Amino acid sequence: MNNDVKREFPAWHFSMLNDVDRNSVIEAAIREAGVAGKTVFEIGTGAGLTAMLFARYGAREIITCEIDEQLYRTALSVFKINGLSAKITALNKSSSDVVSDGSLPFVPDFIFTETLDCGVVGEGFASIRADIIATRGKDTVVLPGSIAQHGYLVESHEMHGLNSVHEHCGFDLSPLNNFKTRSYFPVRAAQHRPKALTPVVPLRTFSYTDSAKASARVVIEAHIDGLCHGIVSFFEAQFGRYVVTNDLRSLGHWHQAFHPFHEPMAVYAGQRYAISIAIDGAASLSPLESMQELSYEQA
Repeated sequence: MNNDVKREFPAWHFSMLNDVDRNSVIEAAIREAGVAGKTVFEIGTGAGLTAMLFARYGAREIITCEIDEQLYRTALSVFKINGLSAKITALNKSSSDVVSDGSLPFVPDFIFTETLDCGVVGEGFASIRADIIATRGKDTVVLPGSIAQHGYLVESHEMHGLNSVHEHCGFDLSPLNNFKTRSYFPVRAAQHRPKALTPVVPLRTFSYTDSAKASARVVIEAHIDGLCHGIVSFFEAQFGRYVVTNDLRSLGHWHQAFHPFHEPMAVYAGQRYAISIAIDGAASLSPLESMQELSYEQA
């Protein structure tokens, strides 16, 4: 082992691979999917665990692509020490390159990707979805089959402070706010003890086989007065009959997503509000005057 090598990929790969619940769900989904004798295209090799699970359960041909060169070379080493180099073909390129240059010699029976971040879209969801649509056949099974995003309004001065600053020590520091995150960022929500102002509601549903835009407008009712700083969201990714989630109740490695509003907004119990969520996850909130609004709309 060479301890002098500088790591170039994010450290969360370690916690992800040590997430026993996540690994168990993915293995169970692959085991039950009927992959024996089938072809597989995986987008996002990582350290190679998922590709090896497909090999374990009898996939005939596995092609996996990884854009990060260091991870790609690491996966090659992992395949070698596990005796699977002959069964798995790894490509150091993006799925878009695989599609455009004809590196995939078959219409895959299965396409697998877990290129999700805490707020779903931050690891290139739109481009990967386009590549999957371009690659799959009419009988191709895509894992995950769907991803549901849920969320609720919160008051949390701590979370707000992770992305905003004003005056300290008698000095105005507000110009730093020009660089605030506008869409969302990862949080360990429970550590910040947010005050929930609404129930949890469905926000958006994502599919790798549907090119519909993942923007949404959701109507929600506050059940308590408070100063709303933004939305805490989590996802449920459906792998067959199993779910990978970053729900607060999960003990896995995932963070939740915090979608900050441009400015905090007072909300009142019994009042209904419209949440607008852009494709990139940026969110805004506005009060509703009319009771004729639908409770859930997705573009």
